[in-house]
Order: sequence, then C-alpha cells, then structure tokens
Amino acid sequence: MKKYIIDVQLPNINKRLSYYIKSEKDVESGSLVDVPVGEKNYLGIVESSKEVLGEENLSEFKFVNSIYEKKFFNDDLYRLYKFVCEYYFVSPSNALSLFPSFNIKLLSKNKVKISKKGQEVLECSLLIPDDLKFLLEQLNKREYDLSYIKGKYKDTFRYALSEKLIDIVSETTAKNDRANLDLCEDANEIKECKNLTILNDEQDKAFRYFRRHLNKYSELSLVGTTGSGKTEVYLKLIMEVLKNGKNTVLLLPEITLATHFVDILEKRFSSHVYVWHSQLGRSERNRLLSVIPNLTGKIFIGPRSLIFLPINDIGLIVVDEEQSENYKQDDFIRYDARILARKRAEYNNCPVLYVSATPSVDLGKRILNGEVFSYFLSKRFGDFSLPKINIVKKKSFYGSFSEEFINSLKEVKEKKEQAVVFVPRRGFYPFVSCADCGELVKCKNCDVPMCVHVINGKRVYVCHHCGYRLTTDPVCKKCSGLNFKQYGAGSQRIAEELKNLFPDANVARIDSDSVNTYSKLKAVLKDIADGKIDFLVGTQIITKGLNFPKINFVGIPFLEPLTSIPDFRSFEKLYQLLVQVTGRAGRYSVDGKVVIQASDEQVSIIRKYTTISYWDFLLEELELRKEMFCPPFSYEVIFRWNGKLTEVKDEAKKFREILKEIYILFDNRDIKVTGPKFCPILRLHGNYRMYSLIRFKDEATRKDFLEILLKRYSPKDKKIFIVDVDPLYYF
Repeated sequence: MKKYIIDVQLPNINKRLSYYIKSEKDVESGSLVDVPVGEKNYLGIVESSKEVLGEENLSEFKFVNSIYEKKFFNDDLYRLYKFVCEYYFVSPSNALSLFPSFNIKLLSKNKVKISKKGQEVLECSLLIPDDLKFLLEQLNKREYDLSYIKGKYKDTFRYALSEKLIDIVSETTAKNDRANLDLCEDANEIKECKNLTILNDEQDKAFRYFRRHLNKYSELSLVGTTGSGKTEVYLKLIMEVLKNGKNTVLLLPEITLATHFVDILEKRFSSHVYVWHSQLGRSERNRLLSVIPNLTGKIFIGPRSLIFLPINDIGLIVVDEEQSENYKQDDFIRYDARILARKRAEYNNCPVLYVSATPSVDLGKRILNGEVFSYFLSKRFGDFSLPKINIVKKKSFYGSFSEEFINSLKEVKEKKEQAVVFVPRRGFYPFVSCADCGELVKCKNCDVPMCVHVINGKRVYVCHHCGYRLTTDPVCKKCSGLNFKQYGAGSQRIAEELKNLFPDANVARIDSDSVNTYSKLKAVLKDIADGKIDFLVGTQIITKGLNFPKINFVGIPFLEPLTSIPDFRSFEKLYQLLVQVTGRAGRYSVDGKVVIQASDEQVSIIRKYTTISYWDFLLEELELRKEMFCPPFSYEVIFRWNGKLTEVKDEAKKFREILKEIYILFDNRDIKVTGPKFCPILRLHGNYRMYSLIRFKDEATRKDFLEILLKRYSPKDKKIFIVDVDPLYYF
C-alpha cells in the first residue's frame, strides 16, 4: 500500500492543509476527501499529492478519514472549479463553497486493521502497555470502523498509527437510507414520453437540425417568437438524450419557472425528473446530493446553482430564457451560469442549447458571427396570431387604469378567461415625499427611497435593499414636516384596486412578498392552471416562460421605472420585457390583446419595440454598442468598495495609483478606465460605495491586466472589495 502526503483545499479556509493517507491507488488531484480540522471533520478537494518513498516522520500530519469515489466530484466539476477561480479571480476556498458536493453527508466505511508490524509487536505482548495490547488483540481478530476505534481508543489509536502498528483501509460510499434507495430504483432507461405534442413542420425541422449536434460539444440556439413552441422542440430533444441513457440539465432563471416546468415534465417523463432549488429543505438536499451521482437517463431542473451539482453522464444542457439577468449572481461570487453551462458542456463533450424569444445581445452577436448554430421559429404554434397591442396615453385618463384597460378586464371576466397585469415594482406606494418641501423619505441605511407596504392593515415603510422597516409615520429630515404624499403604484396597490373594481373577481399576486415560500408559489400556479384565478398581478417574476391557455389579456399600467435606467443595456432590457410580457397573451386564441399605458415621451419607443423584429433590434443595438465601446465589443470588469467613508476613499486612492502604473505598462492598448468614483447610489446597507469600471478590447488583455493588478493591489480588509467580471449591475 502506497503512502502519500496530500495538500487539501477546503471551502472557506484560505490556506491548503496537508494530510497523510495510505492508498492502493494513486491519489489524483480533484479527489474528494474527508479530513479532520480541529475536533470536526470537513470535506475538501485534493490539489496535489506526493508519494512518500522513504521512512519519513509522518507524525506531524493528521490522517485522512476517507477518500471518495470520483462520481461525487467528477473531473468536469474539478475543471469547472478551476475555471471559476481563474475566470472570476476568486480564491479556491470561496470557489469551492459554490459546489453542493461539499455538503453531501457521506458514510465512512474506512476500516482499521492490524499491520504486519503490529502482529509482530503483539507476539511480544509482555513488552507493551495493556491498552495497546487490548487494541491490537481486537484488530487481530477482525477489522473495525475507523470512527469507532478513534472514538474509543483515541490516544492509543494515535500512538499505534504513528508507530505503524495499524493500517487504515479507505472505502466510502454515499450515505444510503431507504429513501435514497427508492430514488435509484426507477433508474431504468426511459422508453417513451407521455403526452408528447406532435410538432409542426417548422418545429420538426428545428428538432432534426439540433439532433445532428447531439453526442458532441457545440453551442446551439433556438430562437422563436413567443408562443412558437420552443419548449416542445427541446422536450423532444431531451427525449432523444434520455433514450441514450444520458442526463439532461435544464437551467431556468426563476424558481417560478422551475415550479411551473416540474409539473409539465412530470406529466411527460414520469419519475425521471429531479428538481433543485434554494428552498429545498436540508434533508431533501442531502438526500438528492447522495443519489444524484448514481443516476442516468434523468432530467435535472432548477435555477443557476444547478450547474454545480455532481451530475454524471450529461448529454445535453438547456439554458431556457437565456436573456434573463438572473443567471448572473449579484453577490458573493458573481458568476454567470450561462458561461458555466457552456464550459460544462465542453467538458462533457455535449451540446448546450440556449432558448429565448429575445436572446441577449451578446448571444445575438455570436449567432450572427456563426459561433453558435441557430434555428428560428417564425410563427406561433397552432397558427395563432400574436396579440393586438394598444398603447394608451396616460394624459387621456385619471387614476391607475384607462377606460380601455378596464373594459378589457371586463371582457376577460365575461368570457371566463384570465388576465395578467404586469407591475414593475412591488409594494403599495413606491415613493413617499414631504408635502411641504418635496424631500423623499429615504432609508436610514441606504441612499434610496422607502416604499410603503400595507401589512396587516397598517402602513409600513420598507427599504427593498437592506430590509429596514419604519412602522410609524416619519418626520421630514429636511424641514421637519409631518405631512407626506404618496405616489406611484406597486403590485400590492394595483391588486387592491382591481379587487375594488371587480369585487367578484379572484385576484392573485405573484411577487417576492406574496409568494415568499415554495409551497405558496406552487399553490398560486396550480390555481391559475385550474382556472380559479381571474386576474394575476405580478412583477418581473411573471414575465418569463409561464404558459397558461386561458390568459388572453395582458395589461401594463405603467413603465416609468424601467425606461429611466442609467445603463447601456436599458434598451435591451426594455425590448426584452415588452416582448416577453406581451407574449403571455393569446397563446391559444386568435384575439389576444395587450394594453400598455404610457406617457407621451414613452409612446414612440414602446410602439417601435412592440413592432420591430428581434433581428432588426439586434442590428440596431449592435451598431450603437460598437460606437460606445460597450459589450459585446469590449470585455468589462468592475471593482467596488463598500465600507466606512474614510476606508473606502483611502482604498480607492491606493487602487488609483496602482492602476495608473499598470495602465502605462499596457501602453493604452484599447483600455478604457472609469473611476474610481462614488456610485450613483452612495450608500447601501450603511456602507459608502465607490467603483471603477474598466473596458478591454479583448478577453486576453483583460486577463493579463487583472493578474498584474490583483497581485499588486490588496485591500487591508478584503471584505470591502469586490471584483465583478462581466458585470450586469453597475451601481
């Protein structure tokens, strides 16, 4: 049996720790190991190993508890972990914390047995202490579990191990209980798919086009107008993958969509569907994690964190609603699951399929350049037409709803159909200001207006950033006034107004306040599907992917907060939003209708964006981005400092000086620097904020620049400093 010294990286511990292990096989980098740290045991990853050939003194090293089968952290996950470290410039310890494998509860079957030297010593039993003699006698009869021996003979065990009187045999599997075994029993190869929709000619051509790309790495894109049946195309493609005994990873941007899709997939694929999301209980997550590595011919569905699961034999990765910004994590490690999906597909030699009615501009450019194989579905499934869109000027009516808006809802109620009302903001009143001087009521911790919510019949002022609440009416900080006026409308207010206008209607609301648990969300979606809901009011959660046959009207009371975003992607976001929201209407009828209420300055752009094709929009947007040196014609990184004012200013000053030196080294090689300067939102969570944005002509220059910069610059307190590669959120 070979002896090794291994260096182990653990999640959330910044330095590598060294351990001693005996193994009949070579210990490879990327192996998952269970090691002691202090009085506790943790899972870590082997970064390097060195075989011990001589009689080195190994007493300073703790012994590895267990080494696990590769399937719990396979080679492609190890490569993904390395990519995350290198691409996003994060520490290995932080990168590892993204991977759920390190939360698997594993059952150690490591055994302790007497060594040849131990047997020789036992023969001279008169010369050894009684406790050591007793231990060796027990081990000479049979092997014992490592955990039992370590617990009962703690000091004697350490001595026997240091003197090489005993050996440890590593053997580990995932913790198995009855439920886990039940999960694996349905792992038979799928033979057929229930309730499979017959594809029309256009869909069938798309399916055949993509099927040619299975069993090899390629980037694919399915683009189609809303309601064109994109889902049916990739479901049939998934069927092909499952028949071959391979797994499919289906990424969705929202837990709402995951919940909606699980019901659809389970009706089609029975017990071959597994869902993963943040609201699963700990026991359920552990149960899934312990069996997932053993499964084949399955569909795994969930939001962005799904990409880190220990799924083996992947035959297809689908990224639905590819345009969604929710694939980018906006805290801790700011990874983009779309990029990681591409890398994981590459490592598994399988295709990744992006699906969207309005692909991101970045993907659109790559499609035009021929880097991604794309197919376009030009018409709605079933030959249903796109909804008729009416734009109503706000100055023509008073209140939240125009006459046309109200009449459309009346018609929906009379026909026993359903309506969706989209509202950009949650809460009751998004803004409150002093009636005397006009000063906005702002959060004490953040430089943002507080929103009024009605909770248990009482007005509560809430900050949507830090969660601070004010349960009594405020006093104006500027003039000490006590009179305030509210304006704007959030989803809560719109829902209440609809209930007052239509007292016999069943009005439901979907936002992060009303459906804050998985069970509540599931219940509302079921009521919609069962036709129990007349009007559904919601925020952006409802704009993507939801497909209910009875929804024939979509109303948008206002769009103000969305058309004033200080962001070069604001036009892209508005276009995608309008297409996605209006696309919920009339998917199964010829008379779908949309009413958008807009101010005078909004009418022209809304009219343009509700009639222009995606490809025309893309060409126009790309031309504008190229002139501005914005992505996808540049590669960005943003640095942020969040902390005390003096601390933030000092760090930004130090950063600026180092930045100047490195900028000169690169001889102004198509590098554009903004800042460091204060963020437009000066404070969040009680911290002052500064940022610096850098754009590069190519990815290689960005990588070289950042490697030098981050070696030279290191803040005193790393907690206040953030590096965001390919940022989507700026201020």
